[in-house]
Amino acid sequence: MLFPPASRRFHVAICLSTLLVCGTPFLTPPVMAAPKTVLSLSDFGARPNSGADATPAFQAAFAAVAKHPEGAVLRIPKGRYDLFPAQASKRPCFASNATESNSDGTRTIALDLRSLKNLSIEGNGSLLMMRGNMTLLVAENCENLTVSNLAFDFLRPTVSELTIREKGDGFFTAQIHPDSKYEIVNGNSIRWIGEGWTRSHNLWQIFDPTTERVWRAGNPLANMKKIEQIGPGLLRFEPAQLTSLQVGQVLQGRDTTRDQVGMWLNHSKNLTLRDVKIHFMAGFGLLSQFSENLNFERLQVAPAPQSGRTCAVAADVLHFSGCKGRITVRDSLLSAANDDALNVHGTHLRIIEKPAPNQILVRFMHPQTWGFQAYFPGDEVSFVHPDTMKNFGDTKVLAAEMKSPREQLLTLAAPIPAEVVLNSDCLENTTWTPSVEVTNCDIKHIPTRGFLLTSRRPLLIQNNRFFRTNDPAILVENDASGWYESGPVRDLTIKNNSFIQCGEPAIDIHNRNHSGIKIIGNTFTLKDDRAIRAIGVAGLHLSNNTVKIKPTPLFDTTESSAVMLKDNSITLAP
Repeated sequence: MLFPPASRRFHVAICLSTLLVCGTPFLTPPVMAAPKTVLSLSDFGARPNSGADATPAFQAAFAAVAKHPEGAVLRIPKGRYDLFPAQASKRPCFASNATESNSDGTRTIALDLRSLKNLSIEGNGSLLMMRGNMTLLVAENCENLTVSNLAFDFLRPTVSELTIREKGDGFFTAQIHPDSKYEIVNGNSIRWIGEGWTRSHNLWQIFDPTTERVWRAGNPLANMKKIEQIGPGLLRFEPAQLTSLQVGQVLQGRDTTRDQVGMWLNHSKNLTLRDVKIHFMAGFGLLSQFSENLNFERLQVAPAPQSGRTCAVAADVLHFSGCKGRITVRDSLLSAANDDALNVHGTHLRIIEKPAPNQILVRFMHPQTWGFQAYFPGDEVSFVHPDTMKNFGDTKVLAAEMKSPREQLLTLAAPIPAEVVLNSDCLENTTWTPSVEVTNCDIKHIPTRGFLLTSRRPLLIQNNRFFRTNDPAILVENDASGWYESGPVRDLTIKNNSFIQCGEPAIDIHNRNHSGIKIIGNTFTLKDDRAIRAIGVAGLHLSNNTVKIKPTPLFDTTESSAVMLKDNSITLAP
């Protein structure tokens, strides 16, 4: 029989005796919450720091947790746990923006959490080491889930790295990172070797550790006349044409196939990641899809400090597609990516047919977004013209049917507007749109944009530091012709942030369909001359912002003598 701790028994006794002394009639004792079931991963055969496959132990632990929907704690004794693909869960996960058109959506999942409720996973500072190309974690149809004090990494990341050591007449040398296994093929190319995979890498980035900038580049290892090994992991390259590579720069190479994701939070509610460290994610980043109320506190996405690596994510860091409720990201580091730091959006589906006055057939258009239901009975929807991105009619979904992996038949509460143009106009799901709050975060080592924000609910971006993102730090768009990422902005506050030499304009607002944007108290340190571009915004408030511009010499008098500068006037051109 379980009893509450002594301190709680004492508290209950005092309360009851007080009621009796005061003459209050005793009716029912206070109701105490049932204690959570506490489980240890070691109970299921996991042995830290052993190198053994811990995947079966996690699977057994999750099966045990499922028997305690009233609440459970899974404690992971501190140590390193290796997880291998062989016994991992393998199943289709049709992840938005990350499912290749010629695939069946199958992922190899290290931690597969399905239909679990009221679970807290306590990592106690443990490290989960992936031993192959895997998805770290999936939480599907889960509710009230917390993961805390846990780190994730790959023994062999799917991004390979090498550092330029020397550059001479017609050659350069590079040191391959010890984690990046390889072999020289035919004396003029490299095959990259992982745990259970080999690749040639078709996308490259360059990271400059001096400036801490990272940008995409053409393949710097293409068209080699000769590659030879001149020392342990040290290669000499003779290119057909010497490129602009500089000594000290780090080359990051990967394959663009999105066969895995970092994590996938799908159709789940009330999820928290607290004090979680992610040192690498393969294929894509942490993707939340049709989920509600997501909280990230002190999330650290960066290579392990002593690893010597410079890349932590094969694409976006945090990606939210079709979520609702409240998303909060606080006190976190979002860095070392191969794409954007954070992206929030819905998905426009194109209207293909009108089988009945109140029925439409809609279709996914982007080749990497498909295979999942995008509308549900009761959802509110809005029609959109792709050329203007204007909404022109609102209604509700009465019924939704998947007709194929790319098409859905919707029965709506009202007749289809007469102005709908088939095979052109789109439909937005306005129910699955979140409010977002990102505060006190550090964003750096990003080759593209910092934040992409497209949601009609309140958005707050406050007290963050954006450092040298290669493209704009914040992009507000909304499109129905490229990625089909939906959402006009109606209430966006960008307040007290620092934008340090980001791609310009540092804040870029497009498409003439946004409103209610406040940019207040920010500091812009520019590398060129443009802090903000806002095109066609209805209701734009800019106040108390500080813009720092690096002075550019107006007169260049190099190697001149007897120079006199006097009585010259400088005015701003119209």
